[in-house]
Amino acid sequence: EEREGEDGKRLFKEGVERMKISTRQYSRKQMKWIRKRLLLNTRNPPPVYRVDSTDPSQWEDKVYAPAEVIVKDFIEGRIPEMEPLERIDSGKDREEDCRKTMHCDICDRDFKGSVQFKNHQKSASHRKVSRAVLDKYHYEVVLTSFKEEDRNGAAKIIKNTFSVGLTDVFMKMDSLPCVVGTVVGKGKADSIARELSKQGIVVEMEKKILVQAENSLKAETG
Repeated sequence: EEREGEDGKRLFKEGVERMKISTRQYSRKQMKWIRKRLLLNTRNPPPVYRVDSTDPSQWEDKVYAPAEVIVKDFIEGRIPEMEPLERIDSGKDREEDCRKTMHCDICDRDFKGSVQFKNHQKSASHRKVSRAVLDKYHYEVVLTSFKEEDRNGAAKIIKNTFSVGLTDVFMKMDSLPCVVGTVVGKGKADSIARELSKQGIVVEMEKKILVQAENSLKAETG
């Protein structure tokens, strides 16, 4: 009854439209994947054949039957009569790029070409390992400048932020740049830098990593 009502019909129509949009989007992504993975000359891919699946009522004749013939020809060692899709000439530059081996230091993995490497950097697995690595780092906070007219105020803020003696802070402030403290984790380091900058205190973060933290990371990631 709800489906036959005005709201039901409206929701059903919206659902159908959204499904069509999602199907078209998936189709475009699928075609892009096929072109990159199966049709580029540089990958030396196997032959790819196209069948017509636009009309579901003709699936048996247009899709199943020709696909069956192609598979049977391969199994019996014959070259199919149907012509495969034409391969894409990616050009000399891309071919040379694919021959390069690029290494991800964080994940300790090799990739063929800049495209694979960039895709890896965007992947969830790489981001997960990156976050784990950054969380293991210790960051030395290097004071580079502060408001000279508010020297005492800046010293007190640094003292309270890093739990160091006020005398030590004043001594360090006489010889910039200087290390005023150490924090663990990229997020915390960035947060401290932002808060100090609001007070006119400029710091830089120098990344360090402890041996035990590095060993722990290797154990976690294998």
